Amino acid sequence: MNYILNMSKKFRKLYKNTEAGIWLGGKVLPMFGNWNPERIVIIEFETEEQVRNCFNSTEYLKVSPFRENSTITKSVIVNGYLPSE
Repeated sequence: MNYILNMSKKFRKLYKNTEAGIWLGGKVLPMFGNWNPERIVIIEFETEEQVRNCFNSTEYLKVSPFRENSTITKSVIVNGYLPSE
């Protein structure tokens, strides 16, 4: 967990000019299928454009090899919505 917290601090410092929110998951309780990740990290952006700008930025591309060489990751972009009341 310390690794995730350290990465979260580095991410926040790197992207201090963005509106990204970061949530770090605790124990994962799989319900359906064969997916049983050790941890979940959710990064929230206001727009899909902000996501792409963030992860294609020069700053991120400098540090991304550390993530790529230290873990196996899966990622998705989920477009949210506000349900009607």
